[in-house]
Amino acid sequence: MTADIRGELCEIMVESGIPALLIGQDFYERALSGVDMTFEPSQAKIRLLNNVYEITYKTSGELQIGQDKYCGPIFILKDFEGISLPIQNLYGESGNRIVSVDILNSRLSIGEVTVNTGKSYRLYLDKKTGFPIVKSEVVISSREQKAVLKGNLIVDFGNPMLVFLMSQHKSVQKGIKNGKIMPQDARDANGNVMAQGIYADTVTVCGQEYNDVSIGLTGKMTAIKELGFLGIPFFNSFVSLDFDNGLMYVRLPNYTL
Repeated sequence: MTADIRGELCEIMVESGIPALLIGQDFYERALSGVDMTFEPSQAKIRLLNNVYEITYKTSGELQIGQDKYCGPIFILKDFEGISLPIQNLYGESGNRIVSVDILNSRLSIGEVTVNTGKSYRLYLDKKTGFPIVKSEVVISSREQKAVLKGNLIVDFGNPMLVFLMSQHKSVQKGIKNGKIMPQDARDANGNVMAQGIYADTVTVCGQEYNDVSIGLTGKMTAIKELGFLGIPFFNSFVSLDFDNGLMYVRLPNYTL
């Protein structure tokens, strides 16, 4: 999204799986050096995808983002380009922590009162990671087989797949054992297995049905106890994340922001 920070128009990446507002050191020195906050020196590091950045300063507080505000931890990163913020820490002008997302129509609104125009699902923040997590089942149908997977999904704005599942989850293991889920191997030119996935004729998640879907599958993220990740394609629907009341509303197709 584009928003004004301290008089400078900024391109801001909206995330869900990061622990703080992440700001490059150049922008910090240019625009935030005079802000009424106490930044403490830090020797910590943070991994973002394949890169590791030094956290030079840390603080926690409020920062105006356009007409809205960010409240929470702030990290200043060495050699980091841009600004990224966790969506769950955005507050509207009235103090509401409600974010409505409509990627299909390139709209994001903050702090609006949510109107229940569709189904709602329980939403909470993980106590350790701060990740938004929604309670919903995933129904996978293919080749006349149907698997109903029950569990929690991590809302992941950094994931390009509709659903990415953890193979160690009991629902996934049960589906594989019963033959209702059939993992397929992705191999390199030498025949080595590089990844696994699932092809589905239809997938239903949070009341929304999708056709001809490729689903990611991994057993390498053993620390994750949830069923999997809910990725960006889901937010082509009209979705409101009400962090104040712990609900995610999936709006009807004819509703517009």
